[in-house]
Amino acid sequence: MISVAIIDLDQLLNGVTQLETSDLEAFVSQASLILAQRRVASLPEGEAMLLQKINLGIPENTQNRYNEL
Repeated sequence: MISVAIIDLDQLLNGVTQLETSDLEAFVSQASLILAQRRVASLPEGEAMLLQKINLGIPENTQNRYNEL
């Protein structure tokens, strides 16, 4: 049997505040992707595909360059 720990929103946000910036960026990206996937189920196919592309964000090397600038 697999045990799953359930945490509430306050616990999640407390943990998120302790992340390093790069880990926080990765978390936000992954959370956005999860949200987009949930929304996709109720959208027309073309719109859903566009939203998935948008939520993937820009390539990491491009983002790193923007951060440097």
